[in-house]
Amino acid sequence: MPDPAPTVRPGKAERRRKDELVFIGGGDVGLGRALGRKIRTEPDYDPFSKVRDLLASADLRFVNLESPLSDQPGGSTVSRSNYLVFTGPPAGARTISQAGIEVVSLANNHVWDYGKAGLFETIEHLDAAGIAHAGASRRPSDRYAPAVIRVLGWSVAVFAVTHIWNQPPFDAHPGRYHVAWASLPALQKRLKRARTEYDVVLLSYHGRGEYIEQPLPEVRRFFHHVMRTGVDAVIGHHAHVPRGVQFDEGRPAFYSVGNLVFEPWTTSWARIGYFVRLTFRRTTRGQPSIVEVCPYRIDGRELPVPEPFRARSDRDRLLEEFRERFRRLSSDLDTPVGLGEPDALGCMIVAP
Repeated sequence: MPDPAPTVRPGKAERRRKDELVFIGGGDVGLGRALGRKIRTEPDYDPFSKVRDLLASADLRFVNLESPLSDQPGGSTVSRSNYLVFTGPPAGARTISQAGIEVVSLANNHVWDYGKAGLFETIEHLDAAGIAHAGASRRPSDRYAPAVIRVLGWSVAVFAVTHIWNQPPFDAHPGRYHVAWASLPALQKRLKRARTEYDVVLLSYHGRGEYIEQPLPEVRRFFHHVMRTGVDAVIGHHAHVPRGVQFDEGRPAFYSVGNLVFEPWTTSWARIGYFVRLTFRRTTRGQPSIVEVCPYRIDGRELPVPEPFRARSDRDRLLEEFRERFRRLSSDLDTPVGLGEPDALGCMIVAP
């Protein structure tokens, strides 16, 4: 049996008809380093405070959890010898849950920063907080199993894989028994089967190519093959900058949604990310009826806080720059897109 996944509490969704489901997916969330210390000493601290309205606009919320959640000696949240090895505290699971996020990906290059013990402890804390997770498992046979969430009469299968590993080579590392690698042979049959079993099928992809505008050729090939399985959408992570979207018969593949709650490094675009908001309807099964992007800017570095453009004094400049970049990068992916006007939450409809 896969690691348990909860049935989502309805929240705002209880007022919506059951023939419609709204999903929102976000980027990289790392709760280690200074942010981890803040959460450990102030358990009610909320780095998601300025995007709560955006999160609340959906029935199901997802992010990539790019840090273990583990209790280290002295409450340490970062390695003394390597700043790129970090962990959130156990209380980080509560931070995620209180933001209303119900499902996370664990398939990424930091999930093994504190070894198998750190991964297993992360799963323990997520389970205790009622947060579903995909992309890693205690049991080797379940590492590719999706997190299956049921909400408003819908069944949603979320798969997650990584294409990058910090302790290479992956195929000789013990993590290969517990973390889902981006292997097409291992994934394609599962995705096709899920398409027949669940109402919505989503894939989170992590890796390769940090801080570059366009995905590497091998990433584009991987996306092409998984989209052919009929998944409703793919959401990419690890680049730490926003990239464009490619459509396949109305189904979107986002190559990178950028950082969410993660220290922004190296470029100004590492401070810009976006949520993907997808509306599914029974009448258009097999693809989202509405595809939207909801951009934000990240303030702070050690304590990153995302804030929607609409709330900022420089919103017009940010919006113009984001629209130009998103259109250009999508066009380079052979998908010219149009972006609608921002709604009250700053979300824009994307249409090929």
